Amino acid sequence: FPPSVTAAEALLATDAVEGDLGAQATLRGWCDLALGLMEEAQAGSQGEAPVEEVWHWLAASENLTRSLSFAQHSSVCRLAERVAEGSEEGAATSRRWQSIIKRLQQAEKESSWNARYLRVVEKQLGRLGDPEVVTSDDLPRLVSSLLRSLHRIFCTSSYFREHRMAMLLHKIVKTMIRQAGSLLVPLYEVASPPAGFEHALLVAEKLRDAFKAYVGSHFISPDAPGAARTDGRPATALGNKGDREHVGLLTTRRRDASELGWWRATVRCSLELAEHCELLCGRIAEILARSRELSRILPSLRELSPELLREAESFVHLHSGVRSCGSMLDMLDLKHRAEGLAKVQEVEDCLQELLRRAARAGISPDSRLAGGADGDQPALVQSGGRVAEVLEVLDSEPTGCERP
Repeated sequence: FPPSVTAAEALLATDAVEGDLGAQATLRGWCDLALGLMEEAQAGSQGEAPVEEVWHWLAASENLTRSLSFAQHSSVCRLAERVAEGSEEGAATSRRWQSIIKRLQQAEKESSWNARYLRVVEKQLGRLGDPEVVTSDDLPRLVSSLLRSLHRIFCTSSYFREHRMAMLLHKIVKTMIRQAGSLLVPLYEVASPPAGFEHALLVAEKLRDAFKAYVGSHFISPDAPGAARTDGRPATALGNKGDREHVGLLTTRRRDASELGWWRATVRCSLELAEHCELLCGRIAEILARSRELSRILPSLRELSPELLREAESFVHLHSGVRSCGSMLDMLDLKHRAEGLAKVQEVEDCLQELLRRAARAGISPDSRLAGGADGDQPALVQSGGRVAEVLEVLDSEPTGCERP
């Protein structure tokens, strides 16, 4: 749908009796096809990528515009009048067709405005799934800018209301979670990240900041209908006064779904996901920082505490990819929140205990035992719980040498 106008012209050219029956059946079929087209448009995008929401409304606007042009064509209008004059059943079919035209006008107007608004954020939504955005330090800023733009759309659009915006915001956070699941270092590789500590730590911190920006910029409150978390949105209706006179079944279904709280449940789920991911990314960043500290003190442990060295090397070996703890995507899922946080806590406790014992032995990451140019190493002196580095005077140094 829509078919060619020549189909209506061919029916108009047939005999009265046969033409009336054929035109009535054809008009009923067009009504069903038009309803299916509007339901498909109102359902929104079924894809996972947020940018597909833009493409959906662009395509829906084009299809509904062509359908409305077909329905308002002079040949189609004459055909509907001919069906209405044939019988009572034909008159009912014609009235149904006129109602379909009014709903097509409303649906075309809504899809056109939604497409115009979402074209503003098409580029930002497209960049959201690009892994390079995370490593280029742009992801937190991109998320903040995107949600500010969506907030302005939310406050000015008469059609992109809570039930639509909540689903789009949920797709955004799900896209961020997929990014985190593929880029975060797995928990049992934190002692030896494939790309190095600096890169892994940068990615974890940027993802943490991005989820934090999402939570801070989220503008829909799940507590009450129409309530915003920051600036309140104006009271908007479904189009203008003339549009509200033609609210049909599809609009009623959307209002019923809103009253049942589906969009509020979606908002709560999105915020819980973002807060959980922010927490997990932050703790992974802390684990990576402590693992880097442990790797720096391994040479010192070799000389001062062989027993602690064996335990530290066991930890490093175990958390260098030898063992698997499942995918990070599962740990970011709320269904595995308790299990994932328990594994994180286990690694944190082990690392903290190793670093605490190293500190009691007089070794800390700040006491760098890198050898000098001549192979000399500074000695560690512990006093009052603090570690200091001093240079020992070599026995071979001449005793009468004057110092500057």
